Amino acid sequence: MLSMIPAVAVAVAVAVAVAVAVAVAVAVAVFVIGQRTLREGITSSGLKG
Repeated sequence: MLSMIPAVAVAVAVAVAVAVAVAVAVAVAVFVIGQRTLREGITSSGLKG
């Protein structure tokens, strides 16, 4: 039992690190795409309007 604790701790730490990395990547992607969409939306609506 005790010998499993370090392995579990490492697994949890890795899982958390991956989750954080993915969350950051998604947040950056959403921000970048949002900025592009916003600019394109303003430009297209400006041209149409």
